[in-house]
Amino acid sequence: MQKDPFHKELAMRICAAYVSVQMGTTAATQYKHLKARETAGYDVGDAWYFLAQITVRVLAEAQDARFADLVAHFRPITDAIQ
Repeated sequence: MQKDPFHKELAMRICAAYVSVQMGTTAATQYKHLKARETAGYDVGDAWYFLAQITVRVLAEAQDARFADLVAHFRPITDAIQ
C-alpha cells in the first residue's frame, strides 16, 4: 500500500469529506481537525489509503476511456486528412 505524501493527502481529504457528511459539518473543518491531529502524530487508517489508491486508479481509467473515445471520434477526420 502506497503511503507517499500524495496518497496521504488524498486519504486525509477523502476521510475529511466522509466524516463531514456524517457529522453535518464542512469538509474544510474536518480537514483542519485532521491536520491538527497529524501534527500530533496521528495518521488516517489503512482503509483511507486503500480508498485513495482506488480513487486514483478509477480516475486514471476513466481518463483513459475518455481519451480513447476522443481518439475514436476524431479518427475518421485524421484518416481523411492523411
